[in-house]
Formats: sequence, structure tokens, C-alpha cells
Amino acid sequence: MYSSHRPEASGSSRQSSPEFDREGARTLVERLASSQGVDLTPCEREPIHIPGAIQPHGALLALHSADWTLAAYSANAPDVFGVGSGDLRQRPLDALIGDTLAGKIRKASAKGELDGANPFRATGSLPDNDALMDFAVHSHDGLIIVEVEQTAPGDLPTALPRTMVRLRDATSLAELGRLTVQSIRKLSGFERVLIYRFDAQWNGEAIAEDKLPDLEPSLLGLHFPESDIPRQARELYARNHSRFVPDRDATTVSLLSVSTGNGARPLDLSFARLRALSPIHLEYHRNLNVNGSMSVSVMKHGRLWGLVIGHHRQALLVPPAMRTAVTLLVDAFAMRLTEVETATDWDERRDHVATHAKLLEQMAGADDFVPALTSGAVTMAGLFDAGGAAVIRDGEVRLVGDTPPAETVRDVMETLRTRSGDGKPVATDHLAGLSSGFAQYSGIASGVLAVFFGPEQRDALLWFRPEVTRTITWGGDPSKPVSFEAGKMRILPRRSFERWTERMRSYSQPWLPWTLEIARSLAQTIDEVIVRHHRKLAELSGKLREIEALAAEKDGLLVQKDMLMREVNHRVKNSLHMIASLLSLQGDGIEDPDTRRQFADAHNRVSTVAQLHQRLYQTDKLENVEFDQYLHGMCNDLSNFMLSEGEDYTLEVEADPAEFPTDRAIPLALIVNELVTNAFKYAYPPGSDGTIRVTFTRQQDGGYVLVVSDQGAGLKPGFQPTGGGLGMTIVTSLCLQLGASLSFGATTEAGGARFAVSLPPA
Repeated sequence: MYSSHRPEASGSSRQSSPEFDREGARTLVERLASSQGVDLTPCEREPIHIPGAIQPHGALLALHSADWTLAAYSANAPDVFGVGSGDLRQRPLDALIGDTLAGKIRKASAKGELDGANPFRATGSLPDNDALMDFAVHSHDGLIIVEVEQTAPGDLPTALPRTMVRLRDATSLAELGRLTVQSIRKLSGFERVLIYRFDAQWNGEAIAEDKLPDLEPSLLGLHFPESDIPRQARELYARNHSRFVPDRDATTVSLLSVSTGNGARPLDLSFARLRALSPIHLEYHRNLNVNGSMSVSVMKHGRLWGLVIGHHRQALLVPPAMRTAVTLLVDAFAMRLTEVETATDWDERRDHVATHAKLLEQMAGADDFVPALTSGAVTMAGLFDAGGAAVIRDGEVRLVGDTPPAETVRDVMETLRTRSGDGKPVATDHLAGLSSGFAQYSGIASGVLAVFFGPEQRDALLWFRPEVTRTITWGGDPSKPVSFEAGKMRILPRRSFERWTERMRSYSQPWLPWTLEIARSLAQTIDEVIVRHHRKLAELSGKLREIEALAAEKDGLLVQKDMLMREVNHRVKNSLHMIASLLSLQGDGIEDPDTRRQFADAHNRVSTVAQLHQRLYQTDKLENVEFDQYLHGMCNDLSNFMLSEGEDYTLEVEADPAEFPTDRAIPLALIVNELVTNAFKYAYPPGSDGTIRVTFTRQQDGGYVLVVSDQGAGLKPGFQPTGGGLGMTIVTSLCLQLGASLSFGATTEAGGARFAVSLPPA
């Protein structure tokens, strides 16, 4: 019913190729099961975690965690520990395994280190027995479970570190998988090792394989239905990460309870490595012609990503040290997997992030965000490889690209809204599966992604993807055979594992998680910044016009105008702070250092302007700013930013009194921000001390000179501001806007960099 997969070596080449219109793999299993009147839920209810027995290559003791008295034991434990069953019940753990090892186990228990997924491990000899034993101890369900099996002296394989280095250097999932299965098969001796990946519906796919040449056919690229590894088995794999079965046909050893009353309960072996297999699991292995096997969980971000599976046609006992090496390699695969998939994910999303940024830029300069999304140089249809897109705002539908009609788009939005929790994005690659009425548009809209915004989440952005016909090769007909014995229905494991081909229609390419993240970011930007910003500015502009119309007749209303101007500055300040916060949040989620630095620079530029509007709001001067006081406050914020970046530079500021209108103060403030930020980035090596000095001096002709200098590495030979990065381009442009001149050079003969901006009189 679950675990490893291997087609029968029957030599048959029968191909079954049914075509199903708008049905997926899961639908195939459900339809075939339904046609036979089969209820698959008994597979889900099989008590695989309480089999009442263990595999015979080891023994087990279960002790009450409160007093360490014996609660249950395996029937072979008296022989393994060299005592009679009556003595076993009476002897404390120290007498059975020795004082030293028992003391270590008690200390580990007191520290909370008997974790089921990562048990306490030790080797040692039993009293009166020279044989070396391997111990695994964990705590679960109020019991201390001690598992013991005989082993031989030996350390982890010497090749293990070299293998891990090779895995670390792998740059693709295909290369990583190939190296992993080859290394594990060489270490363990299994005839076949494969990596089995789950999809979103828990169907499986063999994505890597290494095997003996005579073990046919290959499983690489085959898919297996969700029902082969049912939910309860997957949950157990997520808790207990390794499973080794030396001999499928070995006679199991019963578990015996010390309690003789009604209080006895089945022993939960969820985390036990010796746990016996279920009868259906054993039958499945016989159908696969697999005797020895292993299953090691691949965990990614705490979730079951897949399994590394081993097959052997004969019995195979893998020593404990070698099993540890295998699990370490699987863990190394899982860690590198996260890095490889993250890099691949970023490569896929890079162009879409640039498109997203362009859309934000278009919206920031537009009176209405809808045309900015649907008719600018870049449209929202350019995101996510969509064929078309739509904006629904206040009941109006604006379409771009290939989409269903407007009325159908409204129906799609309402259908998806019922599936959205708390306004979260909703995506499906099979829109026809939600409603048969959408099937006629599968050619252009087999898949849809929707994100909601606005009051009560009544507005939406939608993207549509066209149909992509998929052909999936399954490892056998995924239907479950049934037998009726003594009037009772019994679900059997599949016996046939020949190739079974299925064509899936009315499906699009699936939506990756990052597409939902970008869609949510775009909607939040609209909702939290642009829509509210334009609404508030429209209200304030209307009030301002009313006041100006009455001002000629009622001079007293000029006071209200001043109040309104103060409110405008306050609102603008809040909106700019909100934009800065969004830039900071989005930058925090980006792993690429250069891209994250660009978001930080943009955050500082927006914050610089926001602080100036805050000063206008807090003073009586609504159109002019005391620039010398503002300069001190801004440099203090830049100093705090440098400290947050891990650099403890000294930022010195001297400024003569100056009062400028906002149209002069804002460009000058941005110049200071760029020059100080450049000094912070390039003047001194990371982690070193240094001083950055800012002076703002009034000249005799009424002009001012701004100087930003340091004592650091100095300018590169041939440096020119017009050939630099974005920061120097901004400085040059703003100097032209102010009619100022820019000069630069060394601070002293010893080095450093000095930039001077000469500002003419107003």
C-alpha cells in the first residue's frame, strides 16, 4: 500500500494510454476506485504505528518515564539481555545495560535530549556479554523506549566528508540527486537507490536513480499516485525520518506488556526504528519483488519534501554506523536542496521582480493605477508568463491580453473569492475543475491567479495562463484491486507496475509560490499606498480649493488654509513613510546582497524626503525649512542606519544657519544622503573605524558650500561622477537642478575623498 516502488520484472511492454478531459492524476485514482465501489479510507485507518511487534534483528524495552520501571518488552529481550523473563521484569535498567550507559541515558532524559526524531545513540557491551551493542533511546507517550541490536566496531566511512563536499558543490537538482543516489548505493549496498519527490497533491515522482544494470526497468521519471503512500504513512515519515527493513519475510517478535489489568494499551512505536511493517506493506513489497529496503525522509522547511528509497531483492542488514552515514547524506542532500531550489527560484523570478518594480514606478507617477497596470510601457500581463490579465475595481473590468469576456472574469473572481482566506492570493492550474462553465475558455484561461484588495476585498487583480497539455507516465495502473473473503471486502496492494500513460487536458503551468508573493505585494502596494494616498490627497485638494475660493471674502479663512497645508505635509509624510516601510519589508525578503542594498538605498532616499515634510508639519513655517537643523537630524538617522548595518563610523556635522524653501531643500538633502551613503559604502574596509565629516558653510556672497569628506581609501584613478553608479548620477543631476557646481578630489595628501557642492545665492 505504501513505501518503495518497483515495477515487476515481467518483461511486458503493454502501454495503456487513456485520455481524460479535464481530469488530473488524483481524479483518475478516485474515478477508478469509485467504479469498483472501493472505499480507500481503510488504508488511512490502518494502525501502522502500533503493530504490536518489532523486527527480529533487535530487542526493545519500554520503561515508565516517571519511575523507570518496565512497562513492556519484546519477546526476545530476555535472550538478548541474558536473563529469564521473570528476572527481566524485576531488574532495573542499570542491571540490564550497565551503570555507565544507564547513567548517560538518565542524564539525557533529564536534559530533554531523548527526542524521537533524533534519539540518544550509544554503543557498548552488556554486563556478562562481550558482544558490542548499538543502543537507540527516545521518549514518547510517557515512556522511555530503549532499542538495542548487535553491531560491530566501526566508524563512519572515511569517504563521507568528501562525498558531502561534492554535494555542497552541486549546482542543480539533477546533479545533486545523481551524486546522492550514487553515494548512498555505494555506502549501503542496496541494488537500487532512488529519490522520490512529492508534488502538491502528494503524488510522487522518481527524480534520481542509481541501480544494478540487471535491475529492470528503470523507475527514473515515473509518477506514482498519492494512494501508494497514504496520509498516515506520510505523517509517520515526517515524524520518524529513517526506516530500514533488513528482511521482509523475517518472523516478527511480539511485544509483551508487564501490566495484566485493563490499563494496558498498545505500545506506540511511531519513533521506533525496529517497528514491524504492516501486512499490507509486506504484501506490497512482495508484489515489487523487494526484500530488504529503506526509506529516509527528505525534510525541507519542516515539511516532508520526499523520500530516499532503497531496494534489495534479497535480505540486507545495513549496519547501524552505515545507516547513520546514509541519514547524514540525506540530511546533507536536504540542506543543499534548499539552496539549489532557492537559487533556481530566484533565477526564475528575477525578470518578474524587475517587471514588478516597473509597474510600481508607473503607478507612482500616475493619477490612476488601473491604466498604469494595463496600458503603460509594461503591463501586468508581463508578470508570471501570463497570456492575459484583468483589473476589477468598483465593479469595472479592465482587460489586457488574452482573457475570457468581462462577465466571465467577474464570475471567475467571485468563484475564487470564496476560496480566499483573509484576502490571501488564490491560484489554480485547473480552472475548469472549479466550474464546468469555465471549460470553454481553457485555451486561454486553464489557470488563473487572483489577489484581492480594496474595501472588503471587493477589488481584484487576475492573471490567466493558457492550456498546456501534459503527458504523465505512471508506474502502473493506479487503481486498487479488491478481494471479497468470507463476505468482507479487502483492499489489496497493486500487483501491476507496468507503465501507464495519462494525458491531462485543461491544465496550465502550475503557479509557483513566489508568483503569489509578488501578486500579494502588488495588491498591498495598491491598497496601502496608492489608493489611500490618492483618496486622501483628493479630499485635501478639494478642501484647499474651497478655502481659496472663500479667502478673498473672509481673511479669517487663511488660518484654515495654513492648517490644511500642515495637514497636507502630514499626509505626504505618512505616505512617504509607508512607502519607505514597504521598501524595507520587501528588501528584507530578498537574499541577493546587491538587490537588498538597492532596496536599502531607495528606502533612505524616500526617508530623507519624508523627514523634511515632517519638519514642515511640526513647525510654524509651512513652506520653508531650517536646513541646518534638518541636516543634523538627517545625519543622525544616517549614523543609526550605518550602525544597523554593522559599521560604527563617526559622522561629524557642522552647519551654519540656513533657511530654504522645500524645492531647494529636498534636492540638497538628497545630495547629502547620496554622498554620505557612498562614503559609508566605499571609504573604509568593512569592520574598520573611520570618520565621515559633513560641513555646510555660508559664503560672503550669500551662497553656501556643502562638503562631505573622509580619510579612507580615496577615489579610484580616473574617477568621474558621470561614469559612476546610480548615486553619483543622482548627485550630478540634482546639482544641475540647483545650479550648483560639484568638485571632488583627495581630502589630504595622505588620501581620503572630498566632495564639495557650491550652491549659488537664491
